[in-house]
Amino acid sequence: MWTKSPSEQTAELEGEHPMDNKIMSLRLPHFVLAGPGASERIGQEAKGMGAKRALLVTDPGVMTSGMATKIRTLMEKEGIGVEIFDQVISDPDIRCCESASKGEEGQI
Repeated sequence: MWTKSPSEQTAELEGEHPMDNKIMSLRLPHFVLAGPGASERIGQEAKGMGAKRALLVTDPGVMTSGMATKIRTLMEKEGIGVEIFDQVISDPDIRCCESASKGEEGQI
């Protein structure tokens, strides 16, 4: 369920789009956090959910950009161990998923 703050309700009435420059959250069976600066909250959110370890699944491009390392740092700052699988391909097949689940050393 999307929830709107009073300021978002006012902005919508004044003609602004409610998602402009806002961090939005959505809980279905899974939690989704999106918007400018949302990645900065990843460690806090994961810790709040009781996470102790995480598998960060990404592709080589995101690794090269430095974003995966930033996410790892934010998670570790909150005491969460992070393994990174950075070999996701476009339209991943079952072999890619199996590789990610095994981890580099079979530890994941």
